[in-house]
Amino acid sequence: MTRSNLKSCKRIVVKVGTGLLTRKDNHINPDRVEAIVAQIVGLKKKKLEIILVTSGAVGLGLGIIKSNVYPKTLSERQALAAMGQSRLMHMYETFFSPHHIRIGQVLLTAQDLHSKERYLNIRNTLWKLLEFDTVPIINENDTVSVEEIKIGDNDTLSAYAALSTDADLLIILTDTDGLYDSNPKHNPAAKRFSCIEKIDKRITALAKGTDSATAIGGMETKLKAARIAASSGIPVVIASGLENDALQAILQGEDCGTFFVPSEKGLSTNERWFAHSRKRRGGIVLDNGCTTALRKKRISILPVGVTAVKGSFKKGDSISIFSQDNEELGAGLSNYDSSECQTLLGQKFRTEVIHCDNLVLFV
Repeated sequence: MTRSNLKSCKRIVVKVGTGLLTRKDNHINPDRVEAIVAQIVGLKKKKLEIILVTSGAVGLGLGIIKSNVYPKTLSERQALAAMGQSRLMHMYETFFSPHHIRIGQVLLTAQDLHSKERYLNIRNTLWKLLEFDTVPIINENDTVSVEEIKIGDNDTLSAYAALSTDADLLIILTDTDGLYDSNPKHNPAAKRFSCIEKIDKRITALAKGTDSATAIGGMETKLKAARIAASSGIPVVIASGLENDALQAILQGEDCGTFFVPSEKGLSTNERWFAHSRKRRGGIVLDNGCTTALRKKRISILPVGVTAVKGSFKKGDSISIFSQDNEELGAGLSNYDSSECQTLLGQKFRTEVIHCDNLVLFV
Protein backbone atom coordinates (compact mmCIF):
# COMPACT_ATOMS: atom_id res chain seq x y z
CA MET A 1 0.00 0.00 0.00
CA THR A 2 1.09 3.58 -0.74
CA ARG A 3 -0.21 6.99 0.28
CA SER A 4 -2.27 7.20 -2.90
CA ASN A 5 -4.45 4.36 -1.58
CA LEU A 6 -5.59 6.63 1.27
CA LYS A 7 -7.76 8.53 -1.21
CA SER A 8 -10.25 5.65 -1.13
CA CYS A 9 -10.58 5.45 2.68
CA LYS A 10 -14.17 5.77 3.87
CA ARG A 11 -14.02 5.07 7.61
CA ILE A 12 -11.37 6.99 9.54
CA VAL A 13 -10.43 7.12 13.21
CA VAL A 14 -8.98 10.52 14.17
CA LYS A 15 -7.17 10.89 17.47
CA VAL A 16 -6.44 14.31 18.98
CA GLY A 17 -4.34 14.52 22.11
CA THR A 18 -4.03 16.75 25.12
CA GLY A 19 -0.84 18.36 23.82
CA LEU A 20 -2.73 19.51 20.73
CA LEU A 21 -5.84 20.75 22.53
CA THR A 22 -4.30 22.51 25.53
CA ARG A 23 -2.48 25.79 26.01
CA LYS A 24 0.71 26.28 28.01
CA ASP A 25 -1.38 26.87 31.14
CA ASN A 26 -2.76 23.29 30.76
CA HIS A 27 -6.25 24.58 29.89
CA ILE A 28 -8.17 23.60 26.76
CA ASN A 29 -7.80 25.87 23.73
CA PRO A 30 -11.34 26.25 22.24
CA ASP A 31 -9.92 27.65 18.99
CA ARG A 32 -7.92 24.48 18.45
CA VAL A 33 -10.97 22.29 19.16
CA GLU A 34 -13.00 24.34 16.68
CA ALA A 35 -10.28 23.96 14.03
CA ILE A 36 -10.24 20.17 14.45
CA VAL A 37 -14.04 20.07 14.22
CA ALA A 38 -13.94 22.17 11.03
CA GLN A 39 -11.68 19.59 9.40
CA ILE A 40 -13.97 16.73 10.43
CA VAL A 41 -17.00 18.63 9.11
CA GLY A 42 -15.24 18.87 5.76
CA LEU A 43 -14.76 15.11 5.68
CA LYS A 44 -18.36 14.46 6.72
CA LYS A 45 -19.55 16.55 3.80
CA LYS A 46 -17.74 14.08 1.57
CA LYS A 47 -19.80 11.26 3.10
CA LEU A 48 -16.88 9.84 5.08
CA GLU A 49 -17.40 8.10 8.43
CA ILE A 50 -15.36 9.61 11.27
CA ILE A 51 -14.66 8.24 14.74
CA LEU A 52 -13.03 10.81 17.02
CA VAL A 53 -10.82 9.79 19.94
CA THR A 54 -10.17 12.79 22.15
CA SER A 55 -8.34 13.76 25.30
CA GLY A 56 -8.89 16.97 27.23
CA ALA A 57 -11.25 16.19 30.11
CA VAL A 58 -8.61 16.73 32.79
CA GLY A 59 -7.43 19.94 31.12
CA LEU A 60 -10.96 21.33 31.19
CA GLY A 61 -11.27 20.24 34.82
CA LEU A 62 -8.20 22.31 35.64
CA GLY A 63 -9.89 25.31 34.08
CA ILE A 64 -12.97 24.79 36.22
CA ILE A 65 -10.99 24.87 39.47
CA LYS A 66 -8.77 27.67 38.09
CA SER A 67 -5.52 25.73 38.44
CA ASN A 68 -2.55 25.41 36.10
CA VAL A 69 -0.94 22.55 38.00
CA TYR A 70 -1.48 19.10 36.50
CA PRO A 71 -2.64 16.66 39.23
CA LYS A 72 -0.21 14.04 40.43
CA THR A 73 -2.58 11.64 42.19
CA LEU A 74 -5.09 9.31 40.57
CA SER A 75 -7.99 10.58 42.70
CA GLU A 76 -7.30 14.18 41.63
CA ARG A 77 -7.19 13.21 37.95
CA GLN A 78 -10.42 11.25 38.32
CA ALA A 79 -12.19 14.17 39.96
CA LEU A 80 -10.97 16.63 37.32
CA ALA A 81 -11.97 14.23 34.54
CA ALA A 82 -15.46 13.97 36.06
CA MET A 83 -15.80 17.76 35.95
CA GLY A 84 -14.14 18.23 32.60
CA GLN A 85 -15.72 15.44 30.53
CA SER A 86 -19.16 17.06 30.37
CA ARG A 87 -17.56 20.39 29.42
CA LEU A 88 -15.54 18.63 26.71
CA MET A 89 -18.63 17.08 25.15
CA HIS A 90 -20.51 20.37 25.42
CA MET A 91 -17.65 22.07 23.57
CA TYR A 92 -17.79 19.51 20.77
CA GLU A 93 -21.59 19.77 20.66
CA THR A 94 -21.32 23.55 20.34
CA PHE A 95 -18.96 23.30 17.36
CA PHE A 96 -20.66 20.37 15.56
CA SER A 97 -24.29 21.48 15.99
CA PRO A 98 -24.22 24.43 13.54
CA HIS A 99 -23.27 21.91 10.84
CA HIS A 100 -26.14 19.58 11.81
CA ILE A 101 -23.75 16.78 12.74
CA ARG A 102 -24.77 14.47 15.57
CA ILE A 103 -22.27 13.22 18.13
CA GLY A 104 -22.30 10.34 20.62
CA GLN A 105 -20.15 9.93 23.73
CA VAL A 106 -18.39 6.59 24.32
CA LEU A 107 -16.34 6.20 27.53
CA LEU A 108 -14.25 3.04 27.84
CA THR A 109 -12.01 1.22 30.29
CA ALA A 110 -9.52 -1.56 29.61
CA GLN A 111 -11.99 -4.08 31.05
CA ASP A 112 -14.38 -3.22 28.23
CA LEU A 113 -11.72 -4.31 25.74
CA HIS A 114 -10.31 -7.33 27.59
CA SER A 115 -13.72 -9.02 27.84
CA LYS A 116 -14.79 -10.65 24.56
CA GLU A 117 -18.48 -9.99 25.27
CA ARG A 118 -17.90 -6.32 26.12
CA TYR A 119 -15.57 -5.91 23.15
CA LEU A 120 -18.28 -7.15 20.78
CA ASN A 121 -20.86 -4.92 22.49
CA ILE A 122 -18.60 -1.90 21.95
CA ARG A 123 -18.08 -2.92 18.34
CA ASN A 124 -21.85 -3.20 17.78
CA THR A 125 -22.51 0.17 19.46
CA LEU A 126 -19.91 2.00 17.40
CA TRP A 127 -21.19 0.44 14.19
CA LYS A 128 -24.75 1.48 15.07
CA LEU A 129 -23.63 5.06 15.80
CA LEU A 130 -22.02 5.19 12.35
CA GLU A 131 -25.20 3.76 10.84
CA PHE A 132 -27.08 6.66 12.47
CA ASP A 133 -24.66 9.05 10.70
CA THR A 134 -23.21 10.10 14.05
CA VAL A 135 -19.63 10.97 15.00
CA PRO A 136 -18.70 8.72 17.96
CA ILE A 137 -16.47 10.65 20.37
CA ILE A 138 -14.38 8.25 22.44
CA ASN A 139 -12.38 8.87 25.59
CA GLU A 140 -11.09 6.69 28.40
CA ASN A 141 -13.41 6.67 31.39
CA ASP A 142 -10.82 8.19 33.74
CA THR A 143 -13.39 8.73 36.49
CA VAL A 144 -13.71 4.99 37.19
CA SER A 145 -10.41 3.68 35.85
CA VAL A 146 -7.76 2.57 38.31
CA GLU A 147 -4.20 1.59 37.44
CA GLU A 148 -5.07 -2.09 37.05
CA ILE A 149 -7.79 -1.44 34.47
CA LYS A 150 -6.49 1.65 32.71
CA ILE A 151 -5.86 1.63 29.00
CA GLY A 152 -3.30 4.27 29.91
CA ASP A 153 -3.24 6.54 26.87
CA ASN A 154 -5.55 7.60 24.08
CA ASP A 155 -3.06 6.68 21.35
CA THR A 156 -3.54 3.02 22.24
CA LEU A 157 -7.28 3.61 22.66
CA SER A 158 -7.45 5.02 19.13
CA ALA A 159 -5.83 1.85 17.76
CA TYR A 160 -8.41 -0.26 19.59
CA ALA A 161 -11.16 1.95 18.15
CA ALA A 162 -9.76 1.40 14.64
CA LEU A 163 -9.69 -2.36 15.15
CA SER A 164 -13.20 -2.61 16.59
CA THR A 165 -14.76 -0.53 13.79
CA ASP A 166 -12.80 -2.10 10.91
CA ALA A 167 -11.52 1.37 10.06
CA ASP A 168 -9.79 2.05 6.75
CA LEU A 169 -7.31 4.46 8.34
CA LEU A 170 -6.06 5.70 11.71
CA ILE A 171 -4.85 9.30 11.88
CA ILE A 172 -3.06 10.43 15.04
CA LEU A 173 -2.84 14.21 15.22
CA THR A 174 -0.19 15.68 17.45
CA ASP A 175 1.90 18.86 17.73
CA THR A 176 4.74 17.36 15.65
CA ASP A 177 4.60 16.58 11.93
CA GLY A 178 5.30 12.87 12.27
CA LEU A 179 8.27 10.82 13.44
CA TYR A 180 11.75 12.34 13.18
CA ASP A 181 15.24 10.87 13.47
CA SER A 182 15.72 13.16 16.49
CA ASN A 183 13.57 15.59 18.48
CA PRO A 184 12.73 18.48 16.10
CA LYS A 185 11.96 20.73 19.07
CA HIS A 186 15.60 20.52 20.10
CA ASN A 187 17.32 19.80 16.77
CA PRO A 188 16.42 22.04 13.80
CA ALA A 189 18.25 19.64 11.47
CA ALA A 190 16.05 16.67 12.42
CA LYS A 191 14.63 14.80 9.42
CA ARG A 192 11.08 13.51 9.17
CA PHE A 193 10.32 9.94 8.15
CA SER A 194 7.80 10.10 5.31
CA CYS A 195 7.07 6.38 5.24
CA ILE A 196 7.82 3.47 7.57
CA GLU A 197 7.26 -0.07 6.34
CA LYS A 198 8.14 -1.84 9.59
CA ILE A 199 8.24 -0.67 13.19
CA ASP A 200 11.41 -2.43 14.34
CA LYS A 201 13.85 -1.79 17.18
CA ARG A 202 15.58 0.96 15.23
CA ILE A 203 12.31 2.87 14.92
CA THR A 204 11.09 2.32 18.48
CA ALA A 205 14.47 3.51 19.79
CA LEU A 206 13.68 6.94 18.32
CA ALA A 207 10.57 7.32 20.47
CA LYS A 208 10.83 9.48 23.54
CA GLY A 209 8.43 10.43 26.30
CA THR A 210 6.33 13.55 26.17
CA ASP A 211 7.49 17.08 26.97
CA SER A 212 4.00 18.11 28.09
CA ALA A 213 2.76 17.91 31.66
CA THR A 214 -0.78 17.02 30.60
CA ALA A 215 0.04 14.58 27.80
CA ILE A 216 0.77 10.89 28.37
CA GLY A 217 3.29 8.80 26.50
CA GLY A 218 4.57 11.02 23.69
CA MET A 219 5.83 9.40 20.49
CA GLU A 220 6.39 6.07 22.24
CA THR A 221 2.67 5.40 22.68
CA LYS A 222 1.95 6.66 19.16
CA LEU A 223 4.34 4.08 17.74
CA LYS A 224 2.68 1.42 19.89
CA ALA A 225 -0.70 2.42 18.46
CA ALA A 226 0.71 2.44 14.94
CA ARG A 227 2.09 -1.05 15.42
CA ILE A 228 -1.23 -2.40 16.73
CA ALA A 229 -3.19 -0.96 13.80
CA ALA A 230 -0.64 -1.60 11.05
CA SER A 231 -0.06 -5.22 12.09
CA SER A 232 -3.85 -5.70 11.86
CA GLY A 233 -3.95 -4.37 8.30
CA ILE A 234 -4.93 -0.76 9.00
CA PRO A 235 -2.72 2.07 7.66
CA VAL A 236 -1.67 4.80 10.08
CA VAL A 237 -0.55 8.40 9.67
CA ILE A 238 0.96 10.46 12.49
CA ALA A 239 0.76 14.14 11.54
CA SER A 240 0.54 17.65 12.91
CA GLY A 241 -2.90 18.80 13.99
CA LEU A 242 -1.67 22.39 14.00
CA GLU A 243 -2.18 22.49 10.23
CA ASN A 244 -5.75 23.44 9.38
CA ASP A 245 -5.89 21.13 6.34
CA ALA A 246 -3.99 18.13 7.70
CA LEU A 247 -6.85 15.63 7.40
CA GLN A 248 -7.67 16.74 3.87
CA ALA A 249 -4.02 16.54 2.81
CA ILE A 250 -3.61 13.03 4.23
CA LEU A 251 -6.72 11.77 2.43
CA GLN A 252 -5.50 13.28 -0.82
CA GLY A 253 -2.34 11.17 -0.57
CA GLU A 254 -0.02 14.11 0.06
CA ASP A 255 3.34 13.73 1.83
CA CYS A 256 1.99 14.83 5.19
CA GLY A 257 3.31 13.40 8.46
CA THR A 258 4.62 9.83 8.70
CA PHE A 259 2.80 7.04 6.90
CA PHE A 260 2.96 3.52 8.39
CA VAL A 261 2.41 0.79 5.82
CA PRO A 262 -0.10 -1.85 6.99
CA SER A 263 0.42 -5.59 6.91
CA GLU A 264 -0.99 -7.16 3.76
CA LYS A 265 -2.30 -10.13 5.78
CA GLY A 266 -4.77 -8.30 7.98
CA LEU A 267 -6.50 -9.97 10.94
CA SER A 268 -9.97 -11.31 11.61
CA THR A 269 -12.13 -9.81 14.36
CA ASN A 270 -11.23 -12.66 16.72
CA GLU A 271 -7.50 -12.38 15.92
CA ARG A 272 -7.57 -8.65 16.54
CA TRP A 273 -9.19 -9.20 19.90
CA PHE A 274 -6.86 -11.85 21.33
CA ALA A 275 -3.72 -10.33 19.80
CA HIS A 276 -4.30 -6.75 20.88
CA SER A 277 -7.43 -6.02 22.93
CA ARG A 278 -7.31 -8.98 25.28
CA LYS A 279 -4.88 -8.48 28.14
CA ARG A 280 -1.78 -10.62 27.77
CA ARG A 281 -0.86 -12.40 30.99
CA GLY A 282 2.70 -13.46 30.28
CA GLY A 283 4.74 -14.95 27.51
CA ILE A 284 7.17 -17.53 26.15
CA VAL A 285 10.67 -17.12 24.70
CA LEU A 286 11.64 -19.02 21.54
CA ASP A 287 15.02 -20.32 20.48
CA ASN A 288 16.69 -18.89 17.37
CA GLY A 289 15.62 -21.76 15.13
CA CYS A 290 11.95 -21.43 16.02
CA THR A 291 12.17 -17.64 15.72
CA THR A 292 13.63 -17.89 12.20
CA ALA A 293 10.94 -20.36 11.13
CA LEU A 294 8.20 -18.18 12.61
CA ARG A 295 9.41 -15.10 10.74
CA LYS A 296 9.00 -16.96 7.46
CA LYS A 297 5.62 -18.53 8.11
CA ARG A 298 2.94 -18.71 10.78
CA ILE A 299 3.53 -22.11 12.35
CA SER A 300 2.41 -23.89 15.51
CA ILE A 301 4.86 -23.53 18.39
CA LEU A 302 6.06 -26.81 19.88
CA PRO A 303 7.73 -27.20 23.30
CA VAL A 304 11.08 -28.03 21.70
CA GLY A 305 11.35 -24.44 20.42
CA VAL A 306 10.52 -22.77 23.76
CA THR A 307 13.41 -21.82 26.06
CA ALA A 308 11.72 -19.81 28.82
CA VAL A 309 8.38 -18.79 30.32
CA LYS A 310 7.53 -15.24 31.43
CA GLY A 311 4.94 -14.36 34.04
CA SER A 312 1.96 -16.39 35.17
CA PHE A 313 -0.89 -17.37 32.86
CA LYS A 314 -3.66 -19.94 32.53
CA LYS A 315 -4.66 -22.26 29.73
CA GLY A 316 -6.49 -20.22 27.08
CA ASP A 317 -4.90 -16.91 28.08
CA SER A 318 -3.44 -14.62 25.44
CA ILE A 319 0.35 -14.52 25.83
CA SER A 320 3.26 -12.76 24.11
CA ILE A 321 5.86 -14.55 22.01
CA PHE A 322 9.44 -13.29 22.31
CA SER A 323 12.73 -13.93 20.54
CA GLN A 324 16.01 -14.48 22.39
CA ASP A 325 16.77 -10.74 22.17
CA ASN A 326 13.37 -9.90 23.73
CA GLU A 327 11.66 -8.75 20.51
CA GLU A 328 7.92 -9.33 20.66
CA LEU A 329 7.22 -11.51 17.63
CA GLY A 330 3.49 -11.90 18.16
CA ALA A 331 0.77 -13.18 20.46
CA GLY A 332 -1.32 -16.31 20.79
CA LEU A 333 -3.64 -18.38 22.94
CA SER A 334 -1.74 -20.81 25.15
CA ASN A 335 -2.78 -24.45 25.33
CA TYR A 336 -1.12 -24.77 28.75
CA ASP A 337 -0.79 -22.78 31.93
CA SER A 338 2.60 -21.27 32.79
CA SER A 339 3.63 -24.02 35.20
CA GLU A 340 2.86 -26.72 32.63
CA CYS A 341 4.80 -24.80 29.99
CA GLN A 342 7.76 -24.66 32.36
CA THR A 343 7.87 -28.47 32.59
CA LEU A 344 7.61 -28.82 28.81
CA LEU A 345 10.54 -26.54 27.92
CA GLY A 346 12.69 -28.04 25.17
CA GLN A 347 10.80 -31.36 25.14
CA LYS A 348 10.26 -33.06 21.78
CA PHE A 349 6.52 -33.51 22.16
CA ARG A 350 4.23 -33.08 19.16
CA THR A 351 1.62 -31.21 21.19
CA GLU A 352 1.47 -27.46 20.50
CA VAL A 353 2.06 -24.78 23.09
CA ILE A 354 0.28 -22.41 20.68
CA HIS A 355 -1.56 -23.65 17.59
CA CYS A 356 -0.98 -21.69 14.39
CA ASP A 357 -4.71 -20.92 14.12
CA ASN A 358 -4.51 -19.09 17.47
CA LEU A 359 -1.36 -17.12 16.71
CA VAL A 360 -0.82 -13.63 15.29
CA LEU A 361 2.57 -12.34 14.14
CA PHE A 362 3.73 -8.73 14.56
CA VAL A 363 6.88 -9.17 12.42
